[in-house]
Amino acid sequence: IKDSMNELSEYEKNILETNFIKGLPKIVKKKIEGETYLLFNISSCISLRQKLEREHLNGELFRVFFKELLQLYENMRPYLLDRNIISLNPEYIFYDEKENKYVYLPLDKKINNVVEKYEKILTFFADVCCVEEKLLLEFIFESFGLLNENCFNEMEFIKKKEL
Repeated sequence: IKDSMNELSEYEKNILETNFIKGLPKIVKKKIEGETYLLFNISSCISLRQKLEREHLNGELFRVFFKELLQLYENMRPYLLDRNIISLNPEYIFYDEKENKYVYLPLDKKINNVVEKYEKILTFFADVCCVEEKLLLEFIFESFGLLNENCFNEMEFIKKKEL
């Protein structure tokens, strides 16, 4: 995590620390032995993997996930934060059971290639999708093709996924 934080500019670190942005956890910057760390409060959250072990991935869960991701990107816009700082690695996506909302972490290295950025999350969704959800599984696989073929604008891609 520390190495990924080096990808964030001082501006991004300060904005994340001083502002509560809906969709991100409360962030505290802490210096430990001369190194700066960003600590995330995810104590009331479960991992995306745990959530999908409890309930099967279906079209509604898929839609809500992308709807909340789009809302996070909109919430970040007034702060001039680059949406590429948000990790779409399933290991760093959580679900706040108290708030019934997803919590995304600004961790990964900035990935500007849209296909590469969404590959982990779409692969994860395909892996956890049950066979009975055949249409959703087909939709997930089609998403790879749509991203690759048309070089979709990321925001347009997410809007289409939330439908």
